[in-house]
Amino acid sequence: MTPDELNQILLSPLQRQKLLQEKHKLREIINSVSLRESLLNYVRQQNDPQEANEIIGFIIQIIEKSGLMWGGGKMISSDIYEEALSRNKEWFLRNFAQKYNPKLSSISTWFNKYLRWKILDVTNEITKQQKREDNDDAQIDNIPSPDQFSFNETIEEWRELVKDSPNLCNCRMQNYHHVDCKLLLIDILDILHDNNHYADQRNPYLWEILAKKYKVPSSSLKRFCKSRCFRGFKGLLD
Repeated sequence: MTPDELNQILLSPLQRQKLLQEKHKLREIINSVSLRESLLNYVRQQNDPQEANEIIGFIIQIIEKSGLMWGGGKMISSDIYEEALSRNKEWFLRNFAQKYNPKLSSISTWFNKYLRWKILDVTNEITKQQKREDNDDAQIDNIPSPDQFSFNETIEEWRELVKDSPNLCNCRMQNYHHVDCKLLLIDILDILHDNNHYADQRNPYLWEILAKKYKVPSSSLKRFCKSRCFRGFKGLLD
């Protein structure tokens, strides 16, 4: 493939999709300095930032479909990998045009280098978060014990507080934007109302129920809810 042929492909969304089915050509692009330079120049020549991002997104697809995107290895959990991958794609979109040097490394090597850094970032953040939770567990404060007379009435009052909050629905889970704090808190309060034996947030059944409903890893859901949603809820009670 020549740089001119590659430029013609980049002009056509249909041709780009066809190219993604040809792994040997994708690897040729990744491993060729002249083709990498052509990709970079094409991106830089776009006057519309949206069009530039579309091509950079296509470059990420080239890395994925070529089979050269690093998969994280057996020691990296899927939660950590997916979060790091999402962050790295966003970073790649912002920085490819300005920072990538096609003469120094292949596109996949450059992408994977920063993916490894993002995995370290996410791992460190989770470790720090877990330490904070050990010292100051962010549970919902002052939940009445189930045998108290006002238990269900209190849960219903809290449910209305959450329902009427304009901010909780704007706090969404990264990579799972269909999950927000308002939905989660209402579900948790409903579970508390109907099933008092789920009241302890450390009970794994609570997170299994919610994870199954939202199709989200339970550990990620629990981490998001404890660090973001419970804190927002306590702010409503203050």
